[in-house]
Amino acid sequence: MTNSTNAAAPFLVLRGRFCRLDFTLLLGALLCAVNGVAWGESGILVLHVKDVQRHPIHDIQIGVEGDGGSAITSDDGKARISLAKQTKEKSWVSLQILKSPHSKDFVILSPWDYRVLVPSFENESENFVEVVVVQRGHYAEAEPLFQHALTILEDSLGPDHPRVATTLNNLASLLQNRRQYELAETLFRRALAIHEKALAPDHPDVAMDMDNLGSLLQAKGDLAAAEPLMRRALAIYQEKLGPDHPDVARSLNNLAELMEAKGDFATAEPLLRRALEINRNTFGLDQRNSALF
Repeated sequence: MTNSTNAAAPFLVLRGRFCRLDFTLLLGALLCAVNGVAWGESGILVLHVKDVQRHPIHDIQIGVEGDGGSAITSDDGKARISLAKQTKEKSWVSLQILKSPHSKDFVILSPWDYRVLVPSFENESENFVEVVVVQRGHYAEAEPLFQHALTILEDSLGPDHPRVATTLNNLASLLQNRRQYELAETLFRRALAIHEKALAPDHPDVAMDMDNLGSLLQAKGDLAAAEPLMRRALAIYQEKLGPDHPDVARSLNNLAELMEAKGDFATAEPLLRRALEINRNTFGLDQRNSALF
């Protein structure tokens, strides 16, 4: 349960990454034509880690949950992480910060749910994932950037475009972290309405929105309102993605946490056990390093 006041180019927030509105891709194409394409290694996820002012963050250790590896970012903010053998292109993985630089405490701001879609392993200069981090508690500095990105998208694509919904989720997650629950709920509900209209009521992105909204309601203490949303999200994931998909495991875990909050441990336990089984089967985890997330 993510997306300037300085001279940097404005950017759009897409699902799991930021896209700057500049000539980066044209420049990259020219460099490839002159110098040749930099091809990536199979099984390597390339991350570009930046702060909200678009400055690269170095010496931050970031890894992939499950059986994936980790890496420390270099001076240019780049990290190359080895993925589990079972992880393929166009599959989802979850990131986690393992260690921040000295005297810092960074958290991932975007993607807001820490999940990224693994890009093609070819052409590493273009196929990477941008990760935006912020120091814990410094969320206020990111809010105007998300607001600016939202304005750009609404003006260019219209207020009901799915990319607008993605940015609403980013901004709502930020506001939730700042405990501005009422405003965050309004944005989560708007994102849900956009996806239901633009996609379909049973689309996996709709399920993601329901999980987000349910988690927000749980944080507010409205457990009764959160439960039907989380159960509906789980049903959509199971129907559209199959009973053994990692997103099903994550949804099971969310619902289990809600049941724990309600004190219904008898219901929570089998949900957690099933989530654990899915992750073991998916990522090949053994008994020693398996963990419920």
